[in-house]
Amino acid sequence: MPPLLFAQTFAEHLLAEVAHLDFGDDVFGRTAGNWIAGGPHAMESALQSMRDKGTTTWLYRLGDASILGFGSLGPANWRIDNRRQEIVIIPHLGIQVQFQGGPAGVPSHGKYSRLLLRDLIARARAFDIEKRPFLGLYVHESNHKARDLYEKMGFVPIGQLNDEGYQRMLLKLVNPGGASLV
Repeated sequence: MPPLLFAQTFAEHLLAEVAHLDFGDDVFGRTAGNWIAGGPHAMESALQSMRDKGTTTWLYRLGDASILGFGSLGPANWRIDNRRQEIVIIPHLGIQVQFQGGPAGVPSHGKYSRLLLRDLIARARAFDIEKRPFLGLYVHESNHKARDLYEKMGFVPIGQLNDEGYQRMLLKLVNPGGASLV
């Protein structure tokens, strides 16, 4: 049985708890750590995105209260099928190194990454899905693990890579009959 995760809304009083989280030494891990903690190399921080863009961020904790990682959702406006469309976007998410690929011995559907992503998808449905029927994210072309996970969860690539090598991916939150997907 997969472990229980608890989501806690992120706020400024939690900065000390996230200051030393380790999401990895690659560019994606460093970016995640800087974003959630508002590090000196962050182009933008979670708190800034929450304040300026309407993003909501959650810390995901295990049953012993240790921080597994974080996820975030916010509004965006993307061009889809040659027209502007309001969507929900995952600006950032991250899982600490010690929990990546875990927990051991659990089938893939119970892995932390899938549990966190499924929770974000469920929360995206709480937005006005008639107005925002899609969930989007960006994934770097070299981040094969993340891209594979997103595709397994139903996200599809749209458009071309941007100048920094990021691909937009989109998940339809409802089918034409109105029932939720995923």
